[in-house]
Amino acid sequence: MTTLKVRRDSITEADIAAERGRFPQMFSAPLVDRIGAWLAWSMPVALTLYCLYRFGFISGDFLHGVSKFAAVVVGQLFPPKGFEQLPLFLTVMGETIAMAFLGTLLGAVIAFPLSFF
Repeated sequence: MTTLKVRRDSITEADIAAERGRFPQMFSAPLVDRIGAWLAWSMPVALTLYCLYRFGFISGDFLHGVSKFAAVVVGQLFPPKGFEQLPLFLTVMGETIAMAFLGTLLGAVIAFPLSFF
């Protein structure tokens, strides 16, 4: 009786690909596991869609409102054409950065003494 000893580091990618070709079912998940995975993903999705429908989120009015909201947001993301309002945009961006800095600084000053409690 001969025993086959193969070292793991001597197996190449080509050997693995050849074995996958010879025995495809050994390298795939069993049917029960595939069905279970499909159910595990489809049931929460179905429940979410049902709840969205039941609470009225999936309706023509809601989808129309979302499209209007998206149009307004995208329209306000980009400044008007031309550079005539560039000083105003730079001022507003400076104020935003200053508020973020002061908020972070104030939060750190308040959090430092509270961290000892």
